[in-house]
Amino acid sequence: MTADAPMGIDNILALKDWPQPNGGAPEPQVYADDENFILLYYTDKEKYAVVEFPMCLQFTFGHPNDEVLPGHPLFKNGLNYYTVHRIENSSKLAALEKCNAVHPRHNSKQFLKDMHHYIFTFQDSTLECLVQEGASWKSIVTVYDEEEAAIQAFKSKIPT
Repeated sequence: MTADAPMGIDNILALKDWPQPNGGAPEPQVYADDENFILLYYTDKEKYAVVEFPMCLQFTFGHPNDEVLPGHPLFKNGLNYYTVHRIENSSKLAALEKCNAVHPRHNSKQFLKDMHHYIFTFQDSTLECLVQEGASWKSIVTVYDEEEAAIQAFKSKIPT
C-alpha cells in the first residue's frame, strides 16, 4: 500500500521482474488452504514459475479469460494481457478492510499494513489474490527450466 494516494484508486503496476505468463497455454495450477497459496504456470520465456504467497486472505481464479479481459473493472486502468500486476491503493483491499472494520479491535492501518493485491492475467483465466507480506515472509518466486522439476516443487509444497 502506498501512503500518498487514497485507497480505492487502483493504480496498476506491471511487475516486469516477475516471470510473465505464456500467452498461449500457461496452464496455471493453484493450491490453496488456510495457510498456503501456491501457483504454478508456464512462462513467456518457456520456463515454469512456482509462486508461494504468504497469508493469502482472499483469491479469485477463473473468469475473465483473454477474450473478455476488457470487461474486467481494472482493464481501463491499465490491466494487460498475460502479465503479473500489483495493484496499489486497491479498491478490493479497501472493501476487505471495510468488511473487517466491524471487529471490535479493528485498526485500519494495522489491517492494511503489508497488504498487497496481485493480478495474473492468463489466456483462459485471471487470478487475483490479496496477500499480507511482512519483512520476513514475502512471496517466493522460483523459476524452473524443466516442467517435471516445477511440478515436483509445486507438489512438494502441498501439505500431506
